[in-house]
Amino acid sequence: MSISKAEILSQLSQTLNDYLKFQVSSAEKIDTSYSLLWQDIYNYILSGGKRSRAYLLILSYLAFGGQQLQDILDVALSQEILHNALLIHDDMIDQDFVRHSRPNLAANRIEQYKLRSSNMAYHLGNSAALLSGDLLLSASYDLILKSSLKSQIKIQLLKILQKDIFLVAGGELMDMETFFNDYDQKHALKIINFKTSMYSFYFPIKMASVLTKTKLNESLLKKLSFNLGQIYQLIDDLNNLFSTEIILGKPVFSDIRDNKKTYIISRVYNAGNEANKKLINDLMGQNKISETDQKKLQNLIMTSSAYQEILDLIDSLKMTSLKLLQELPINDRYREQFSSLINDLRVSF
Repeated sequence: MSISKAEILSQLSQTLNDYLKFQVSSAEKIDTSYSLLWQDIYNYILSGGKRSRAYLLILSYLAFGGQQLQDILDVALSQEILHNALLIHDDMIDQDFVRHSRPNLAANRIEQYKLRSSNMAYHLGNSAALLSGDLLLSASYDLILKSSLKSQIKIQLLKILQKDIFLVAGGELMDMETFFNDYDQKHALKIINFKTSMYSFYFPIKMASVLTKTKLNESLLKKLSFNLGQIYQLIDDLNNLFSTEIILGKPVFSDIRDNKKTYIISRVYNAGNEANKKLINDLMGQNKISETDQKKLQNLIMTSSAYQEILDLIDSLKMTSLKLLQELPINDRYREQFSSLINDLRVSF
């Protein structure tokens, strides 16, 4: 009998809660202000999130024949903690202050510091957020080190984690620097592969294979991970343009504001006439985009030949991913849960 997603998430939540409470308590021994920062981290992480990467690692572990779930919960949570570290830093890079439909960690800290010094609040709030992200990067290593696994396995996992952070940082830098780039679709896909695919899909599955000593076809795993990452990011980029902040829990149109030449914007731009290109160029990088201009851009995208091509690409990547899934050495009891994970990737508008 397989373990349900709800059961997996329940065990993850309890372990995560215990770990963060311990960090709050440990920080109190140093200083109350440090404990309060960890309490803010605790509140931030527990306020939302799907635990997708931790869930994928556990699902892969069980699907590959793993049976000692309690022994690998800390490893799974290292991926969740890493994800939150990257979210905190990503929000700082994008100058966003909303996450999970509420003020993010930096925003909360800014409001706290305003009560003490309005002049320094923004700087201090972002500084506290930077420290929080750094602490969670460290915690992702700590969770693996504190696990009951054998030292040899821990070393393998830590090497994977280090490479994970190295690659995602490269993807983040490339994403940030699209500000200077042309509308290059191939480069946009390269960014997705390093910023999203590797840490969201490849490395959780890779860690599970190490934990179960399962030999995987590296070419197959990378192709599946790249496909899933592209599906995820294309949907996320579409949601950024067509959904609402209430539904997404984070700012919309931020990619346009930050002048990011995403795959979608690049495809639409390159398929457009001069008037369409001018509209896109005029809006890219604007800090505030009026509702009228938002609707103009949305209409331009939806009437572009590239729009349907992008939707077709998402469907094609899903179909290919489901086929690739059949080639992974997965226990049949968990194959349906893997398929659901892929099929659940969909737009929110």
